[in-house]
Amino acid sequence: GVVDAITLEPTTGDATFSGQVSVFPKQIIGSYNSGTAGTAALPSYAFYANEDMGMYPVGTDTLGFSTAGTNKLTISSTGTAAFASPNTTANVAMVTIRSTDSQGANVGGTLGLGGSYGAGLVNYALIRGAKENSTNNNSNGYMSFTVHSAAGEVERMRIRSTGGATLTKTGSGVNDPNLSIINSDAAGHEASIYFNTQHSATDYGWKCGMNIATTTFAIGTINSSGIMSDKLAI
Repeated sequence: GVVDAITLEPTTGDATFSGQVSVFPKQIIGSYNSGTAGTAALPSYAFYANEDMGMYPVGTDTLGFSTAGTNKLTISSTGTAAFASPNTTANVAMVTIRSTDSQGANVGGTLGLGGSYGAGLVNYALIRGAKENSTNNNSNGYMSFTVHSAAGEVERMRIRSTGGATLTKTGSGVNDPNLSIINSDAAGHEASIYFNTQHSATDYGWKCGMNIATTTFAIGTINSSGIMSDKLAI
């Protein structure tokens, strides 16, 4: 029998298709399937000869993007985005932000975290990974943490490629220390700093911290079982 492939509305000019529509402008080749809401395996908006990659509705006001027939990104109605990846390798990024500038010191990617402060929008904090030097073919990098203050955006912490870290603080005061280490567990647990530098067969490092139960501050060595031997207690 005869099936209408397209219906035109004469007053509005709207067109309704009964099947799949393929579009071939220049190098953009895609298709829209109006017969289904779409799935990750067969998204509503797909690419010709690669129909398991595209965009589709996951749910009400929720948009999904898929590759190789599986969901990789979902944007909710509230604006949150969730990336999905089976990759669990520790040193492989799920999301990468890169600069396209030429190589050089401090060139890299930055992630901004912010919102409205009343008069407008601002980044409250920046997390940045950048090149540590300007030497060609040297890939050493650093990670920095920047916060917004009265002075503007100020870098407060940097972790270097060697593993060393620097904290930068302005002002002073007992209620605003340079570094706080807090243990929120029950009384008797320690809030401490551990220095893992084994210097003998029995000493595996140094530890300093405060014992809440005894209200003492101690400095001592750690053995292979993690037990501390006080060398100084206050």
